[in-house]
Amino acid sequence: MTSMPEVIARLRAALTGLRPDELREIHHHLTDNLQPLLTQLATETTNPDLAATPELLANALTAIGNAADLYDHATHLTHSYIADHDTEPAISVAATGRTTESAPPHEKAAPAQPGRWKGKTATEHARTNGEDIGRKAPGSKKYATREVRSVAELDEIFMELSRSGEKIDLPHLQGGR
Repeated sequence: MTSMPEVIARLRAALTGLRPDELREIHHHLTDNLQPLLTQLATETTNPDLAATPELLANALTAIGNAADLYDHATHLTHSYIADHDTEPAISVAATGRTTESAPPHEKAAPAQPGRWKGKTATEHARTNGEDIGRKAPGSKKYATREVRSVAELDEIFMELSRSGEKIDLPHLQGGR
């Protein structure tokens, strides 16, 4: 079994390969310089392949932006994991850039505050069937179901509400094994 310090060291090494800022720079460069040129060429040509180029570039730009968002999310999750599980502060500082000073014993005993979304904890949202999250799903649902605008918004809500949470045994779905 791999030791926690080794896991932390491997995560730290993985973080050095994630460069969402470079993806964002490429995205901005293509948007500012190439997209206007291709759009102008597409309006002046009779070649259908060239006319389709702006749409292809727009799709590529969307993919680049999504990749940068995913890298940011992965970096955030990795930093959180390191901060929660690191037993060797030197590795944590190198990996996250944050110090983990030892708090006096009386401060360590304080429980972590639960995450909140729009001022409510996950428990409070559950009590109101998530009325403050997204919008009600269309149609009749057996269980309270909410819709949000994007995966990014869903990830943000999850990250906020799961902060300082702890894993529990998950119930099996009806009809499952």
